[in-house]
Amino acid sequence: MKKILVIGGTQMIGRDFVEYAIQNPKNYEIYIANRNITNPNLFTCKHIKIDRNSPEQCKSLAKHGEFDVVVDFSCYNSHQLYNVLSHLKYKKYYLISTCSVTDNQILNNKSHSLYEYAKGKLEIERYINTTELKHTICIVRPPVVYGEHDYTNRFYKNGDNFYYKDTKKIVHNDINHIYVRDFTKKLLKNIEHNTQGTITITGCDFQIHPQESKYIHKQKFDQPFNHIVIDNLFDNSTYKEMCDMFPAFVDGILPYKDLPQATSDYEGIIAGLSLNRLTGGYQFFASKYLQNFIEQEFEIKTTKFIAPSAHFHKPPSKDGFVHRDYNIVSFMDRDEEFVDMQGCLYTDDTISNPNTTKVIRSIALLYYLDNDDSTSAIGGGTGIYATQEKNKPIKVIEPKNNRLLIFEITHNSYHGFIGANFPRSCIVSWFHSEPSYMIERHKDLGGKKLIERWSLGNPENYWEIN
Repeated sequence: MKKILVIGGTQMIGRDFVEYAIQNPKNYEIYIANRNITNPNLFTCKHIKIDRNSPEQCKSLAKHGEFDVVVDFSCYNSHQLYNVLSHLKYKKYYLISTCSVTDNQILNNKSHSLYEYAKGKLEIERYINTTELKHTICIVRPPVVYGEHDYTNRFYKNGDNFYYKDTKKIVHNDINHIYVRDFTKKLLKNIEHNTQGTITITGCDFQIHPQESKYIHKQKFDQPFNHIVIDNLFDNSTYKEMCDMFPAFVDGILPYKDLPQATSDYEGIIAGLSLNRLTGGYQFFASKYLQNFIEQEFEIKTTKFIAPSAHFHKPPSKDGFVHRDYNIVSFMDRDEEFVDMQGCLYTDDTISNPNTTKVIRSIALLYYLDNDDSTSAIGGGTGIYATQEKNKPIKVIEPKNNRLLIFEITHNSYHGFIGANFPRSCIVSWFHSEPSYMIERHKDLGGKKLIERWSLGNPENYWEIN
């Protein structure tokens, strides 16, 4: 049974969360902490009286021992957070922020009704992410939440639907709105999965990003390893823009095998893409939309470290080598929402650069674009293999334009490039996870022998996975 402290809990979002959690008494022991002024007798559960604006009046939190989870619905500035944390013992903290912290139209307009709210939440996020708190606090960004007990007075209910009072327009679950009970359920799911970092919870069960095509089609497979194929990913204008931009990524780049830091004889051109080059549709590969989608679909925890790159093969190209992608790699850490591989060798460069952060590849992505899709085009796809031996692939993901392949990297994620008779273009990227997390996730699959030492120099001089 989880011991959960809810801070706030009397207005719409917090109230619904407590109501739903109390309906599951076998799973949760609920405490509520607030001033006990608004709806003081609303719930029958343990109550802690605090005023988070006063350090002195938060001391009562210390009397109740350690909480497994804290869910904070009523924090509006970093001082309120500090006052609570000074007297609180907890294992994991979920702080409810807002999607407005990413909306420049709000943050740059002091007359906007949400300006002060969004500014306060952004201040809290920055406070968390620049301190050790980032390791124990998960920031949750909801969009507009609608439903019963709406204290903002923006909505009214008619029949089974909710409407905006000012426009009379019906409100649906989408990327910008979520029904309060749906938010509660998704939040509890993230709590059960012990989600890390910053997450965005929207009303969409399946929307990857705002520029997706309305003809999008997703297929999910679990054999021989977990992978997803998404067709018609971007809308037509975004896809065309991305095709027009791609040649500049690979222009003037040598084939990988000819680079001094090469660790294989891979003949394709690989151009690492820094975050500032990810404009237009390419911003998708460094977005919370994509990260949240991946973490939900694969039930995995990833970090802020990403490695997007453009891959190009001149014809005729030969087959690549079969591999798993399960590698230790290095990043120079920076205080940003996402961190690319600038400033370090992407290999394990422990000896030459001991200050790099070590992570392990956990999710691979391949997005195919601007390729010849005529019947005369042969190859260019991604083969999936039963073993590391270059035998006949058991499955081939064809390089259909505007197709995204996502797969989990694990003990048997054997795959490789299939040679083509046409110029083949692809965006390849990876999400990464903490080494300790990946070892625990795959502890039944063979321990340290599972991870490949993708390193420069003598591998025996590099750190042991244990």
